[in-house]
Amino acid sequence: MLLDEWLRDMATQELEWLEFRIMSAEELARLVRANPQLQQCAADLLRLPLPDLLAHFGQEVLLRRLRRIARAESVAQTVSYRIMRSPPGFSRAVKLLVEWRDARPLLCSLLCDFNIAEGVRRALLDHLLDHDRDMVVRWTLVAARYPDNAPLVRFVLRRAAQEPELGDRPLFLAALRGTDDEARASALEGLFALGETGAGWCDRLTSLVHSNHARVRLRAAACLAREGKREWLPLVQQTALDPSEPRLRAEAVRWLAHVDADASRPVLRKVLAEDELRPSRQRIAELNEAAWALSRLGSTEDLSALLDASVRSWGSPMMDRALECHLARQEGRPAEDIPPPIPNWEEYDAVTS
Repeated sequence: MLLDEWLRDMATQELEWLEFRIMSAEELARLVRANPQLQQCAADLLRLPLPDLLAHFGQEVLLRRLRRIARAESVAQTVSYRIMRSPPGFSRAVKLLVEWRDARPLLCSLLCDFNIAEGVRRALLDHLLDHDRDMVVRWTLVAARYPDNAPLVRFVLRRAAQEPELGDRPLFLAALRGTDDEARASALEGLFALGETGAGWCDRLTSLVHSNHARVRLRAAACLAREGKREWLPLVQQTALDPSEPRLRAEAVRWLAHVDADASRPVLRKVLAEDELRPSRQRIAELNEAAWALSRLGSTEDLSALLDASVRSWGSPMMDRALECHLARQEGRPAEDIPPPIPNWEEYDAVTS
């Protein structure tokens, strides 16, 4: 048994080296066919293309293997002290479960099984969002009826809100009608990006702007400001400067950049002007959001604010790109648009009320 284990380890290491050098499952399959030990190892780890795996195991055996790997990973994530290691091949199993059409019944059963660890179902949903978004929307609309699915529903909404598509709208609207504040916050983000408008939308926002949940309140106010309800813009501006809301300030600055950066120039410049020798991650996020907003406005005063912040206490790749863009404009050279900073979703998710 020990010799067999050593041989498997050696084959696994050789297989990993080949994968690193080749980066192609098809080419790897051609190489290992001449080596029974490597071929068996590659099949056990699900490293071969699907046709080779079907030829090696057969459909029923492969499906049972995928189910066994998913359940073993569920146990590994559930037991205390990590006393059970994750099964090899889990990431490949996730890929096969999502992309192999004949595995869809098994995939659905795993997603609907409350005995499967949340992390396993989350990994399946994460990959499925990139390959069959409509299925994820349908699943989430049904799953939201069961309270135990709340963390997964929030995960799907958050992922969908980052890059929303028109087909996500029913999901966002359903979340907005619900009572889960975290889900509502993501729904507001997604609907804002999709350009939601209308009298019913404004009525719902007017209700949500009085929520006890900080992010729901902030996002509803920002959406109202874009709809022409200018009286709610000061709420977003005040949040961007409020020292008692450090985790929310970066998000407030981000909303100002997208809703009305021109009217919020004094606030954005004040954010940059605050001195701090060692900015925290949250503070750096605020500064990056403000720098991006001012770089898009592009006046001489905006450039001065960026330069002052750059030489005074901090710098970042975002600041460097903003200054390069300004210099190119002044010299009459073409300047590419700077993409917005990537939000720190972990920080935003930590804000609950």
